[in-house]
Amino acid sequence: MEVFLADDRSPDGTASVVARMFPATHIIEGSGRDYWAGGMRRSFAAALNVGFDFYLWLNDDTLLTNDAISRLLSAALLAEHSADNGAIVVGSISSASGALITYGGVNFPIWWRRTTPTIVYSDMDTVRCESFNGNCVLISSKAASIVGNLDPVFTHGLADFDYGLRASKLGVKLLVVAGIVGVCDRNPREGTYLDNKLSLAKRWRIVRSDKGYPPHPWAVYTRRHCGKLWILNWAIPYIRAIVAPTMKRNSPAVEKVSK
Repeated sequence: MEVFLADDRSPDGTASVVARMFPATHIIEGSGRDYWAGGMRRSFAAALNVGFDFYLWLNDDTLLTNDAISRLLSAALLAEHSADNGAIVVGSISSASGALITYGGVNFPIWWRRTTPTIVYSDMDTVRCESFNGNCVLISSKAASIVGNLDPVFTHGLADFDYGLRASKLGVKLLVVAGIVGVCDRNPREGTYLDNKLSLAKRWRIVRSDKGYPPHPWAVYTRRHCGKLWILNWAIPYIRAIVAPTMKRNSPAVEKVSK
C-alpha cells in the first residue's frame, strides 16, 4: 500500500511534517487553487500512473475505523467475481457522535433531479447505490481503467457525484459496504449561500464561487445527468441563494436498506 497526498500549498506545514514522519508518502504539490476535485485528481493521476490493484479515495478529515480497509477490500474482491466492468465500493461515514450518517453511497429518488441525494446505508448487508460522496471510496483497477480520472471541469464539489453516475452508466458495479467505516462531521450551513443572516450580495457571491455552484461546471453536471429539465435544476441553487429560506437542521436523508 502506498499513499499519495495532495498538498495544495497548505500554509500549516502539513507537507513537511508528513515528509518527515512518513517519508514513503508521495506528496503531490498543487497549484494553490486545486480545492477538493483538483487535489484528488492530481493524486489519483499519480497513483494511476504507477498502477495498483485498487485505489482508495480518502478525505483528510475522515478518520477510519481499524478494520475499514480490510472490509472495503473484502467487499470489492467479492464483487469483482460478478462485475465485468469492475467495482467501486463506498464506505459509510458517521458524525463523531455516531448519531448521523453523514456521507457515503447515494441514490437519487427523483430521476430528473440528480442533485438531491439520499444516503444509502445498511448495518448488515452490502447494498447497491447510484453514486457517492468521495470521502472514502475504493475503486478497482478495472473500474478505474474504464471510467478514468475525475472530470477536470469540476473544481471542488460535484466531481464525486459525476464520477459515480458516469461509472454507473459504463456498467461499473457500485456498492456500499455494510456498517460504518469512519467518522466525519458534515460541514455546517452557516456561512454558506443558504445562510439568511448574510446579505444577498454575499450569498450571491458564495453560490457562484468555486465552493458553491460555479455556473459552468454546474451546467455541465445538470445537462449531463438531469435530462431535459436540466435548466430547472441548474437554476435552483441560485433561486435559493436569493430567497435564503430559514435553514433547517443540516442532516441528510438516509435510506436504510436491509435484505
